[in-house]
Amino acid sequence: MINLKKMIIVVLAALILGFIFYWYVPWSIIEGVSGATRIDTGFATKAYVKDYWSKEHVDAVITDKNDIAALKKILGGWATQDGRARMFDIDVSVTLTNGRKSITFCPELLEGNPVIKIYDTGKCRHISLAQNKILYRILNKYGMDIPIIKK
Repeated sequence: MINLKKMIIVVLAALILGFIFYWYVPWSIIEGVSGATRIDTGFATKAYVKDYWSKEHVDAVITDKNDIAALKKILGGWATQDGRARMFDIDVSVTLTNGRKSITFCPELLEGNPVIKIYDTGKCRHISLAQNKILYRILNKYGMDIPIIKK
């Protein structure tokens, strides 16, 4: 009788987790589902920030190797199509490069949601709130003065 109760609890837990996974994990970020793109940042050895929205136009080289490593970690991963209306601008961007190959990312400007647009593909990368704070700390360090950064 005790084994039957345990089995019922395990089955119910599996059903609940399966339901949560099915409804709350965006299918497009799962490998093998069309629409997802793996963003490779491993090649990058240099990074640049650009902010033409600020009072002084910023074109800065990110010099701290730890900042470059953090950007590579935050910006690499899966990117998907995002049908929601969002505000991105190439004039506020981060570029990772090795001199031959590069990839440009634009942080969302209006809502402050942890979403980055990969300019090269037009797809979006959703990041955690903690990663978003690190990203904006790095961007602010190199002169970006986007109002959302100050939140």
